[in-house]
Amino acid sequence: MCRVMVVDDEPLVREAISHIISSEFESVYLVGSTGSGKQAVNLAREERPDIIIMDIRLDDQDGLKAIEKIKEFLPGSVMVVISAYDSFGYARQALRLGVADYMLKPLNKQDIIDIIDNACLRVETAENQEPTAWQKEEMGGELRSIPAKYSDEIPMDKERELLQYINLKNYSRAREKLTEICELIRADFSQEEIKDYCRELLIVIIRQVFSSTSLETLEFTGRFNREEMAAALKNAEGGEKAQQILENQFHRLLNYLEKRDKESADADDVLHQARRYIETNFDSHLNLAEVAGKVGLSSSYFSRSFKKKFGISFSDYLNQLRLDKARRLLRNSRKNISEIAAETGYNDSNYFSKVFKKETGLAPTEYRQSHS
Repeated sequence: MCRVMVVDDEPLVREAISHIISSEFESVYLVGSTGSGKQAVNLAREERPDIIIMDIRLDDQDGLKAIEKIKEFLPGSVMVVISAYDSFGYARQALRLGVADYMLKPLNKQDIIDIIDNACLRVETAENQEPTAWQKEEMGGELRSIPAKYSDEIPMDKERELLQYINLKNYSRAREKLTEICELIRADFSQEEIKDYCRELLIVIIRQVFSSTSLETLEFTGRFNREEMAAALKNAEGGEKAQQILENQFHRLLNYLEKRDKESADADDVLHQARRYIETNFDSHLNLAEVAGKVGLSSSYFSRSFKKKFGISFSDYLNQLRLDKARRLLRNSRKNISEIAAETGYNDSNYFSKVFKKETGLAPTEYRQSHS
């Protein structure tokens, strides 16, 4: 049984996570929840939870301070930070405190399920039971938040610039910025410190790239599994190997983003072609599969992309064009309903009448009479 504590100053978030735990998990128990950082420390001391899900910004205290205090007496707890603030500084400090993950709000149901699944797996496999090397002072073994050496040698400005260049799609400059950072850590870090830093930086990059772009979850996580990449860095034979892994994964990520951006631009052209084809052929027996095939896309991808691009689904747009023509014919011709249905792409005149009435509130004959 995994024992979970939730700390968030938004009651709705606490209620949502509590409901998901009770409805989706049989072996997970919510030991308590609070919106206060001070109360979180006391509650953690009393309940000794295995997993703590905590907002980074609380009304009475910085969530990171609460995490640091809890880690002093629960070093083996699995910490997950959630935040509405897309801040590199927060993410970096949270990871250095040994948190298992850093998630940006808003969270959907599947996000919360994944968070708890991954955290429970860490508890079961006894991962993260001891603080990492950067969390211990040489004297006394006490926790610290950000090692001074990391802050001095690798300014956060360089890391922020790296992420900014990715967000601006200036991938060549992003590659150059990573090279600058790697040169600094080679010169000033020990082999073990390089491993730690590379793991931390890659996790932050993956999380923020995913959070700041419109990537589809399954497509992205299938290609870039953070757990696997972090494990590869953790198990690397020395800092040089870890740095090589970081650079390879970073370039793989940028290559993927570049290809995706190009495909997106090409897709825009394709979608405009598809719309012109619909506008020319809507009065025939047109369907989604036919249009998608004309522009070389799968039906599902075309359907999603069309609605995202134009703000209306394929079927709604097709009906809109057909009904516009039907209204013109009803107003300006003496053709019967069956003929009008056939000329606007409807095989069944009864179905046409049903769709027409649903859209206009009038049956075709009533519409004609009102406009005669």
